[in-house]
Amino acid sequence: MLPEAAAADSSTDAKAVRSFLDAHCVRCHGAEKPKGKVSLDALSLDSKAAKDVETWKRVYEHLFNGQMPPPDRKQPASADLQAAIASIKSSLKAAGVKIDELKELLPSRGNWVDHDALFS
Repeated sequence: MLPEAAAADSSTDAKAVRSFLDAHCVRCHGAEKPKGKVSLDALSLDSKAAKDVETWKRVYEHLFNGQMPPPDRKQPASADLQAAIASIKSSLKAAGVKIDELKELLPSRGNWVDHDALFS
């Protein structure tokens, strides 16, 4: 892939993740009184700052494990959730974070598989 195309993909991914966060996360994790003291309203996907990378790791884990958004909140479409997870994962890898790829294959993950994805 040409560098220009990679930069365009990165920009598109960042916009999609920002849109996802705005739709599903910022209401509770915004600038004013963020729950869990985690504010996502100004977090940049392209940031390499250690604090931001740690926050993105937490966001990734919570989304990946199905902990966020909480069950009592409107849930994102499965495709939107998976796209956000993939974009965040890609950005974390670009920042040098090691992601345990085999974790997705653990038998304990069987209960976390999206119902629609499993039976469609």
